[in-house]
Amino acid sequence: MSSKIHNSIEVYADAACLIARAKLHTKIFDLGEIMVSATTLKAIERLAEVFPDRDMASELSMPPMHRMEFERARKSIVEKEQQRRRLATDPDLIIETLRREVGGCGQYYELWLPRMMGAISSHIRKYSVDKAVAAVLWAIVDCAADGPTDKDWNEAYKMESEVWAKIREAQE
Repeated sequence: MSSKIHNSIEVYADAACLIARAKLHTKIFDLGEIMVSATTLKAIERLAEVFPDRDMASELSMPPMHRMEFERARKSIVEKEQQRRRLATDPDLIIETLRREVGGCGQYYELWLPRMMGAISSHIRKYSVDKAVAAVLWAIVDCAADGPTDKDWNEAYKMESEVWAKIREAQE
């Protein structure tokens, strides 16, 4: 969701006012069909982001052009969410993402573990993975279903630091 969206009431009020303004403008100047301004289009898109499951076009009695833009924006948001859900549970994508983020660790398990923990954490955040999939991913690194504790993270970082110190010593 856009960082410009502060709260749902603000988004609703903003869109409602802009749509009402467009209606009034059209009626006062007898313009016929109401066109959607760039500002109103942005407000409609924000409205669709905040309320993808509500028929805001009917609630706000949007004119046909506004209704069409709302439906287009809502459809786009729903499709993106469905794609994100598919990606969040696609085993091939998960493995590829983890492989790419972990990279080559050579013979050092001490490097693999913190990198894998970071990759799992990143994947869970990026795709808003549900709890069941997250539990399976955390099991890869012998962590609880709800993820590593602060102690687990600290131990992993300590292991990584020690390995990098050994590698630097060997290169000197």
